[in-house]
Amino acid sequence: MKFFLVLTFLFVFSIHLYADFVESEGEAMIYNGDIPSAKAIAISRAKWSALESIADMSIKADTLITNSQLADEAVKIEYEAKFKKVKILSEGRSGDRYTVKLLVEIDKLDARREVESLSKSTSIAVVIPSIVANKKYSYITPFSEKIVTELTKEGFEVRDISKELNPDIIKEINSAISTDNYEKLNFLTAKYFTTNILVGKISIRERSKNVGYTEMPFTIVDGSLDWRIIGKKGTRRVMLASGTYNDNGHGSNLDAAVANLYKNMSSTTSHKLVSDVTDEVLKNNRRKVVVVLSGPRNIRYFYDLLTDIESIPFVLDVVKEGVDTLIVNYPEKTYYLASFLTGAGKYTLEKIGKNEIVIRRN
Repeated sequence: MKFFLVLTFLFVFSIHLYADFVESEGEAMIYNGDIPSAKAIAISRAKWSALESIADMSIKADTLITNSQLADEAVKIEYEAKFKKVKILSEGRSGDRYTVKLLVEIDKLDARREVESLSKSTSIAVVIPSIVANKKYSYITPFSEKIVTELTKEGFEVRDISKELNPDIIKEINSAISTDNYEKLNFLTAKYFTTNILVGKISIRERSKNVGYTEMPFTIVDGSLDWRIIGKKGTRRVMLASGTYNDNGHGSNLDAAVANLYKNMSSTTSHKLVSDVTDEVLKNNRRKVVVVLSGPRNIRYFYDLLTDIESIPFVLDVVKEGVDTLIVNYPEKTYYLASFLTGAGKYTLEKIGKNEIVIRRN
């Protein structure tokens, strides 16, 4: 009997060891006296605050999604089932605001992963240091800056973490790559709130000046860029693609030759790499979203909506279905697409789900 009680205690203890209870607050504006809606929004924001606290992150939902209504919807869509227990400790109205205080229980091991899932499918951390003659690391180079610039132009949400690199992080990255254990890179995606990681290294080697019959009066270096794009398939972190690009540079001395190498790579290699990364990320994140235009049928409004959607970054194609519905091939979650559509005030969001958006023309 004692043995059974001990086992029962250990089992219950092990469950709560991986769960956290946290108090959190949420607040919402009261519009047109609609207190139930304000309360629902306040609860949603308090849940996010609890999740954020347990995951030890400082990312706000309405920072990622500028439309606050969509930020609240994103929390509902992604995390509603993740909370084990939710208890309202206090609630009340103060002027035109409604505040709710919750006690929330959530699994601490899943919290960070769940918060990360709000990151964009087209978000990417860039890590491309260079090393000269196996001795000197350079974490910020003209080439890495060029890649960040070009990916940003393509519409990616880019986190350039070059300034924060150090030998320990490089060691972790090399270990993950050498063992094909890309889960080790979760610390980067968690910290910088990205789905993808472009990781590479430019190995630079100086050629011998002695060519047999004479000595060259200038310095030539060869640069080899080995790169990988790491993404997610389901819950697993995997390598989506990899490759190697080679180039060279020459100058009056080693520093000048390396500078010219970066210049050459920035003008040629950068375009190839950005093209490869774009293709792989979009290919890995295809999803279909149903967009419905509500209200009285209006052909002009419908074709306006078609044009507006086609102009959104990363929309791959749009198929008409009837006179009020569009099927959109889009790599991001629905609330990011809805954020683009409602951002200019042309449309109002009426309903949103994991694969559907219903909007009305204003």
